[in-house]
Amino acid sequence: GREQQAQAQATMVAELRALQKTRPVLDVCSLVLSDYNLKSYAHLISFAKQRLKDDHLQFLEQAKNRKGSIQLQAGLAARSWATTICAIMSDLASPEAMRLLRLTSQAASAYNCDAPAVADAFTRHTIRAAAHRTWSMSVYSELQPQSWAGILLEDP
Repeated sequence: GREQQAQAQATMVAELRALQKTRPVLDVCSLVLSDYNLKSYAHLISFAKQRLKDDHLQFLEQAKNRKGSIQLQAGLAARSWATTICAIMSDLASPEAMRLLRLTSQAASAYNCDAPAVADAFTRHTIRAAAHRTWSMSVYSELQPQSWAGILLEDP
């Protein structure tokens, strides 16, 4: 778990520092940018967080005025956040995600990337993002007085 992740991170940093001592900065950048596994993990994080980012931007837009803010709170109380959870989970079967993360058999062999490890990390990261969002938003629909705001929802 966390120990393995910390150890992997420490190893990666040590390898990067060793490269920096023996090669120019642009060579090190080129090596890092040409690592398809690293690119896959960067795409994985970006893709898994995109729904949360979009949701946050929508919240900011709604909160610009009093009426929008009231409807935002009412929607949260009525579990409008559940649609984001469903969208996050649907990303696990998204053809766009499979293409972007090179999780097809042809792409995995062509780019020499570790597709099972990337798929596992994407699955864990996506489920974790959905779980975190569920716990952080459930306070608005499950606890008083926040859940009472649902009665103000104009468009159920």
